[in-house]
Formats: sequence, C-alpha cells, structure tokens
Amino acid sequence: NTLDLRPSAHDYDEAIIDTLIKSSIPDAINEIVGHPMTLFHVQIRKSMQGAGYMPWHRDTYCYDGKQVGHEPPVHKLIIYPSLDGIERPRLNVSVGSHHHMHDTQRDDVSVISRLPVKTVSSSHDGFLLFNTSIFHDTLPETQPEGSLRIIYSFLTMDQMFSHHVGEKLHMDQMIEYERKR
Repeated sequence: NTLDLRPSAHDYDEAIIDTLIKSSIPDAINEIVGHPMTLFHVQIRKSMQGAGYMPWHRDTYCYDGKQVGHEPPVHKLIIYPSLDGIERPRLNVSVGSHHHMHDTQRDDVSVISRLPVKTVSSSHDGFLLFNTSIFHDTLPETQPEGSLRIIYSFLTMDQMFSHHVGEKLHMDQMIEYERKR
C-alpha cells in the first residue's frame, strides 16, 4: 500500500541531504544517541489510502535465538509533512518498549499492552527520531490522495563498513552525507 521513490531518493535533489546538514541534524543525532552515527538510507514514501502498511513491529529483535536487524539498532528520523496544514495521525509508538524485550514473539508483543502508546502526527515543523527496536505501528491512511513521509536511517560507521561496504546505494548515501557534514 506504498510507493517509494526509486532507485535512490537522495539522487533526486540535493535538498534531501542538505536539509539534514543545514538543520544541524547530524550533531543533534550524535548527541541524542550518544555516539557518532552516519546516514545509511533515505526513503521518500507515499502511503496510499487504506490499512497501515506495517502493523506493530520492531525492526531489531531476537526471537528464539535468531537475531533480526542491526545491533545496535538503526535510528530513524521520520518527517511526516503536513502539506495542507492539518495534522493527521501517522504512527503509534509503544513508549519504552525498546527497554523491554522478550525471547519469543508472543511474550514480546504482550509488552505493547502494558506500556503507554504515543501517536505521532504529521506536522509542518516536526519530526520523530527513534531507536528502531521500539515497537511501532503505521496507521491507516484516510486521505484519498495519500500522504508522504521522508525516512532517514542512521547506523554507526563501524556497522556501515562491516555490513554494507559492497552495497553501492548505501555507501553512496553515506559518502554524500559525510562529505557535506
């Protein structure tokens, strides 16, 4: 139920990375996360009217001894632009769930019912930065024209060079980001 700008969103316009740099986002992310991060991936996604495209999930978890996702987890910065000035719900986040992980999916999902849920809405001046091991849930799109989101994903430099060195798209984005910093 989504469309992504392909093959590489950052190549369509310099503003896609320049906006991060001009807004001092690299320094803010490093300070918030507590260690240096670099840009891993950029997505510009249109969510079409209908059901949310990713119900409650974590991007990083370990169930029954099987690790999924990056460790340490990716940090995502998501902008949900409000193009018409009206704020609409876009994502639910289970507050603090990244501190409560269980070894089985059944036990892990039960965390959601015990923690507060925060709803993130579209905005003309806000964004969300989060550790992707937190439970999150994309909300249904109600508008016939759909909605946009710009998703920036950040990893450590060590993770880039140990897991993604042969991946041209990710390396090109990282190099462009680091060059502009």
